[in-house]
Amino acid sequence: MLPERCTIRDLLDEGKLSENYVRDIWKNCLTFKKLNGDFHVRIGLTGKGAAPNYRIEFANPPKEQPTSEQARDHFAGRSSHPAIEFLTANNTAFSGRSHKKAMNALDHEKWSSQVSTSADIEQILKDFVNQRKA
Repeated sequence: MLPERCTIRDLLDEGKLSENYVRDIWKNCLTFKKLNGDFHVRIGLTGKGAAPNYRIEFANPPKEQPTSEQARDHFAGRSSHPAIEFLTANNTAFSGRSHKKAMNALDHEKWSSQVSTSADIEQILKDFVNQRKA
């Protein structure tokens, strides 16, 4: 089990994660950002940290709650609502190995109390580029 306050940077500093792992997270983050705005990433603590599962979450939870009609329209696929998208994001995990949505990762996963912000991940990617230039 990983430490409760573990982040992507922590695991990188320990040599547990690869550049490709972070780049694959970033690809999923860009899709999330296009649909929902700013984000942060929370990693799963189960395992030794070689390829932890992760969640991409809203950086700023929406304040407005959906009406019953808006919720029906959302679940019928006719529209979207930020508050429901927020709940969906917080209940969707990605496999650290395949980077695809993991349908059963939430029932046994414990999540880090710390997050990696979009700026943190961008800096990590810049650090990779700078290391190659050095």
